[in-house]
Amino acid sequence: MTAFQVEITFFHELNDFLPHLKRGNSIRTEQRSQRSIKDLIESMGIPHTEVGQVKMNGTSVDISEVIREQVRIAVYPFSIPDSQSEASLHGMAIRFVGDVHLGSLVRKLRLLGLDTEYSNKWTDLELASISAREERFLLTRDRHLLMRKIVRQGLFIRSEDPEKQVSEVVSRLGLKGVCKPFTRCLICNNSLIPANDYQEMSEQIRAKIPPGVRIWCRHYSLCQVCGKVYWPGSHFKKLRLLADTYLA
Repeated sequence: MTAFQVEITFFHELNDFLPHLKRGNSIRTEQRSQRSIKDLIESMGIPHTEVGQVKMNGTSVDISEVIREQVRIAVYPFSIPDSQSEASLHGMAIRFVGDVHLGSLVRKLRLLGLDTEYSNKWTDLELASISAREERFLLTRDRHLLMRKIVRQGLFIRSEDPEKQVSEVVSRLGLKGVCKPFTRCLICNNSLIPANDYQEMSEQIRAKIPPGVRIWCRHYSLCQVCGKVYWPGSHFKKLRLLADTYLA
């Protein structure tokens, strides 16, 4: 097959994945065989999950479109439309699964009430499978993990700072309006229920509450799965301030 030229341009934050000298510029590459746009994009280090609209010679096409001849390709980053009133895609509430290196981020997302599964024992294959099977956004700093074919939704986390990582996720997916802080267990990710009557709690649950707390506290939150009990102790104000910072 005769070789042909492909001119490809990446816009906005997609340039973060490119070498400095190629950022903001059209890239010309010679192709000697047919290949999909997805394959070409990922050969340049950009996960398909980061890609939104793709145009070939000015016409919108799917990322799976096969390149057969000389073309110009424009690639735009994935984003949630500003007009979208609820944080959802395809009618499904946005949920997450975090890779083994993002434990701190996972805990903070749960603090905001966001459904985020996590285990430090899951392999890359397990993470990709959970993401695909449960339609969860895969959160990771491993771009190659996001390039797995079965992963349909995911975010490459750019910052190494857990505090900035939270703001990054919330901002990119437009989650400020749907976060409900202190409604999810930080340990096991399940929803919390109010437990306002100490006397009606089981003896096993009451034993987890320090005697000093029982004197003044009347309002608790309980995880029915792992049995963790939460109350507005001295740490609560700090966590509330933290949550407000993420959602500012």
